[in-house]
Amino acid sequence: MPNRIPALDRTAALAVALPIATLPFLVPHVVEDFHWGIAARVGLPGDVLAACVGFALAAQMAGIALAVQGRALGLGVVAATAALWTIGGLWDHGTALLVSGLGFRGRALSALWAMGLIAGQATAGACALVALRAPLRARRRG
Repeated sequence: MPNRIPALDRTAALAVALPIATLPFLVPHVVEDFHWGIAARVGLPGDVLAACVGFALAAQMAGIALAVQGRALGLGVVAATAALWTIGGLWDHGTALLVSGLGFRGRALSALWAMGLIAGQATAGACALVALRAPLRARRRG
C-alpha cells in the first residue's frame, strides 16, 4: 500500500489552489506590465525585474509544495508571496483600476487580468493565514 499524506483542510486547500488558479491572470498581466514599462516605473533593469518575478513565482510554488506536505512553513510562504503579489498589484494599478474600471489600459481583458490576480492572491493569502491559525486555536482548546 503506498504512503498517503493526510488531506488538507478546506482553508489550506484553498490557500494551495488559489495561487495556481491565478496563473492564467498573473502570467499575461506580468507580460503586459513589461510591455507597458513596469521596469522603468520601479527603477530596475528589465532582466533584474524578470528574475525577481521568476523568484517570486518559484517561492510561491515551493510554498505550495511544502503546504501540500502539511508543513506550516509552506502556508507562511504562500501567505507572504500572495501578499507580495497583492500589494504590488494594488500599488501599481489600484488607482487606475478604480478610475478606469473595465477600461483599464483601454480594454476589459487587461482589467480582468489585474483584478483576477489581485483578488485571487489576496484570497489565497487570507486562506493561508486562517489555515495557519487553525492549529493554534486547536492547541489552545486542548
